[in-house]
Amino acid sequence: MAANLAREMATVGLPRTDRLAGAAAAQRMVFVDAPVSGSEGPVRAGQLTILASGPDWLADLAETTAESLTFAHQLGLNPAVIDIAASYGTA
Repeated sequence: MAANLAREMATVGLPRTDRLAGAAAAQRMVFVDAPVSGSEGPVRAGQLTILASGPDWLADLAETTAESLTFAHQLGLNPAVIDIAASYGTA
C-alpha cells in the first residue's frame, strides 16, 4: 500500500499531536507519532529508541526499515544514503 506519510518525531504533547494528526488526515496523509528517546550518547552509538504509533499495517514496514538501517549501520554505511536509495525503489 502506497501512502504519503506525515511523521512527528518530537515529544510535543497530546494537543499538538492531535492537531498534526488532523492536518495530516485533511491532506489524506497517514500520520505516525514517533517521538525519539535518547540523548547525544545514544545518537552517536546508533542506539536511539523510537516510540511509534500509527496504523497496524505500518508495523511490518517499520520493522523492516529498522532492520535495514541497523544492517547499514553495521556495514558502516550512511543510513541517509540508504534512505535516499530506497526511495527510488528497485530497477
